[in-house]
Amino acid sequence: MTSELPVLLLAIAGGGLVAGLAAAWWLRGHRYRLDEERELPRRRHWWIAVLAPLLVVVAGFGLSARWPVGVAVGPLVFVCAWLLAAGIDADVGRLPNLLTLPLAAAALVWAPVAGFAVGEPGRAVRAALAGLALAAGYLSLLVVSRLLPPHREAMGLGDVKLALSLGAVLGWFGWTPWLAGLVLTFGIGAVWALVLLVTGRAGRKDAFSFGPSLVIGTALALFIA
Repeated sequence: MTSELPVLLLAIAGGGLVAGLAAAWWLRGHRYRLDEERELPRRRHWWIAVLAPLLVVVAGFGLSARWPVGVAVGPLVFVCAWLLAAGIDADVGRLPNLLTLPLAAAALVWAPVAGFAVGEPGRAVRAALAGLALAAGYLSLLVVSRLLPPHREAMGLGDVKLALSLGAVLGWFGWTPWLAGLVLTFGIGAVWALVLLVTGRAGRKDAFSFGPSLVIGTALALFIA
């Protein structure tokens, strides 16, 4: 495996670059926008083409060192799909059901298949519980933020739905990667919020899209999965 690792990582990086470029190209048409979003500023999506190969290489390096290629590839495909959803969220502040719900269903299908591949079908149960736990935690945070002053949503329902697949994929590998993803997500979100404040791109009362932080934090946590 050691001698094959550079070739595998090169293939992963190439796949991530192709996926990132394809996602950025599709997003630039803004076909996903609803009628009420047509007049919003049109943001660029070049960052996805940069992040996709970087994230899949980091995640792929950690996964391929401990898991069969067939198991390692699945989460990398999820990372690319999650980035597509994050690109929409970064543009219009919405994670569409057409992506979040199929991703949740796909994670529930992938989990038992990967479990049988390594002879541990019970991992699928943990994956389902982990996905539900992460979504429930974010839903609780959403409800509490609505109830308490200043009554601003800490995140949206789209984040909750995306968490189903994020938590399921991380949970399949164990609770340690799941927890690492949670910590990294909020850490990245806090740093990005600080950057927006310092650069004057957002005020203290402004909301920002949490989807990119969710995806980046989860992808980085796959490194230790």
